[in-house]
Amino acid sequence: MKETLEKLDALIELARLRAATPECWQNMLRQMEQLAQDLREEAEAMESTMKTQQAMIKEFDGGKRLRLLPSSEAKS
Repeated sequence: MKETLEKLDALIELARLRAATPECWQNMLRQMEQLAQDLREEAEAMESTMKTQQAMIKEFDGGKRLRLLPSSEAKS
């Protein structure tokens, strides 16, 4: 997702620096639309993964939230 955002930032910067022709703007728009679609798909995949992880934790601990101990307590 970070890589996709970096690509989008690069396209935006390119648009600022260029004296863009209508064809350039159309090309950049298509690329930005594709990057936006990629971001939506990545976000959906992350949401699905989080839901799966939450379901696994719920099944594992009977619905209680697992708690991580501070590192000093974990060593004891």
